[in-house]
Amino acid sequence: MDIIVKAAAVGVVGAILAVTLREYKKEFALFIGIASGIVILGLLLESIGEIGALLSAMTRTAGINGEYVAIMAKIIVISYICEFAAQFCSDAGEKAIGSKIELAGRILILSASVPIIRDLFELITSLSF
Repeated sequence: MDIIVKAAAVGVVGAILAVTLREYKKEFALFIGIASGIVILGLLLESIGEIGALLSAMTRTAGINGEYVAIMAKIIVISYICEFAAQFCSDAGEKAIGSKIELAGRILILSASVPIIRDLFELITSLSF
């Protein structure tokens, strides 16, 4: 609960500073937005580590193939990074670049999914009569 209060405070202060600076120096407003985002992500690092440790423990306990969990985690990370970068581009007035980042993310997610798709296809074909 403590982290969300800090993250919200950083976000609100960053937004107020960005709006105030946008009138005078537009480029500084963008830097404030980027810095606020980085600080918020920094606040989340410990929680992200805890989630990774939980997934790892659950994978070992359940006897699930670790490769599949790693692929799932990679896909989630790709989606969050793309969303983060696309929103920054949108804030900077470069929506076209942001949409290209989103497209790149979709392609990378599909590419990361190939081993699972391949294994699923092999399973289906092995069940054929």
